Amino acid sequence: MKVLKIIKKDLKLFLRDRKNLVLTIIAPALILFILGNVFSLSSTSKSFSGINLGLCNLDTNDIELDLPLFKIVKLSGNCESLAVKSVNNGKLRAAVVIPKNFSSNIENGEGSEIKIYIDNSKTQTSLVASDALKALVQELNEKIGTEFINNAWVRLNSLNDKIKSILPGLEKAKESAIKTQEDLDEINSALDRVDDNKLNNTLFNLNQTIASANFDISDDLDDSVALLKNYSASCSFNSFECNKIRNITSRLEILSIRLKSEEHALNNANISSLQEQLSIMQSSKDRIKDDIIEINSTAYEFTNNIITIENELRETSAALDVYTSRDPRSIIRAVSLDENFVFGNKTYFQFLAGGLILMLLLFTITLSASTHLVYERNTGTLARTLLSPTSISTFIITKVIYFILICAIELFVMFFISALFSSPLVLSASVISILLLASINFILIGLVIGALSSTENTALLTSLVIGLPMFFLSGLFFPFEIMPKFMRVIGFNSPLTLASDSLDKVIIYRSNINYNSLFELVFISIVLFILLHYLIKKKPANN
Repeated sequence: MKVLKIIKKDLKLFLRDRKNLVLTIIAPALILFILGNVFSLSSTSKSFSGINLGLCNLDTNDIELDLPLFKIVKLSGNCESLAVKSVNNGKLRAAVVIPKNFSSNIENGEGSEIKIYIDNSKTQTSLVASDALKALVQELNEKIGTEFINNAWVRLNSLNDKIKSILPGLEKAKESAIKTQEDLDEINSALDRVDDNKLNNTLFNLNQTIASANFDISDDLDDSVALLKNYSASCSFNSFECNKIRNITSRLEILSIRLKSEEHALNNANISSLQEQLSIMQSSKDRIKDDIIEINSTAYEFTNNIITIENELRETSAALDVYTSRDPRSIIRAVSLDENFVFGNKTYFQFLAGGLILMLLLFTITLSASTHLVYERNTGTLARTLLSPTSISTFIITKVIYFILICAIELFVMFFISALFSSPLVLSASVISILLLASINFILIGLVIGALSSTENTALLTSLVIGLPMFFLSGLFFPFEIMPKFMRVIGFNSPLTLASDSLDKVIIYRSNINYNSLFELVFISIVLFILLHYLIKKKPANN
């Protein structure tokens, strides 16, 4: 009954004080509403827009930058120094300087360099600006490389067509070379069949035969002439037969003279001259054979070269067909990135909602609990309550239950605001357990701060001093990976981180509750309860 009376008394005091109502209900709802609008987009990059980007174009061509995240501010005059100055003064978040002869250098294949100046005092904005501009440069490089390869493909296709038109001619040349080689082999074989010695012997024998035959005919003719003369001498002088014999004898004498003349010419013929001609002919034949062999060897090499060139041209043509059939973009960007979000198109707020609710609950409850205990101790209410038959443990439990009710009201309001941004939190046994343990820890932290503080201002400042590090080390906005190791250990074991991490596992990752985190929250609650009991017992009222 005492517990209920104390809780009822605290609730009446709470409702009477409008400041508490604003602090514990309206303020968290308003802050969560603002954060919901800030983080309502589906990605971090989309949450940035209208970033002032200076454009200093020193090129003769007008260049447009397709950057939806930026508001392009074109600079003129001595724009490079103006760009640096504007970024240094904070008027621009970033500036791009396109150098002189940018377009012509790109067309001539000489390359060029774009300068960017980024205000890195704004970390998140500078990262987004840097990534966007790097992506722009990569896109430009891909576009330029694709155009270059397309032009090269056109030329290679033309070369390939010419190669294909040459191949039939090479095929005919190869056939002609093979035919020539066969003809030369046949001629060489025919020359080998010519027997020089046999020809020489035949010529010599022929010469001897002719000379012998001529000699025999001449002797026989002389004998015949002598016989006819003897006969004609014994013949009647005017007889017809004798006259005819005399005529024949005269003709035979003339023939004998001619034969002797031919025999003399034949005997005077220079057989060595014929042999010399035969020797010259043989030398010519040998030389012709050597020439034919050399020509044949050349024809063989020529044929092999034609075959090699033809094969290489066919392979080159096939390779060109393969290369030119490829998409230039697949060469420039051989590896593409298929980005898949495992949680779909959820907004940034949907991922942060659980942590933001716990963060707001931490600040409001620690501030309320600490100032509440300071107020009761300064007004003597704490001392009077403890003088009545109420133990310190009972007092602490009543305060915890009272602030749990306040937490429930706050959570209901924040759940409603979260649902407005399509991020409803489904209450389950696991979610309720996490929120309950987190609330108890935050309440006990606030009460411990109140027990240590002598004034409300001290309690408020102490709550901020403890709450802000817990917020920054919770991993809600700043990942643990960028923190030093000892800070990670502190951050991992703070009540806000334990509760937020457990809530994320249940709501976002749909996994089982992390009982180790719950046991650690229970342990921290027990330690805080014992510490609070000691502090209240040591100093129940201000002196």
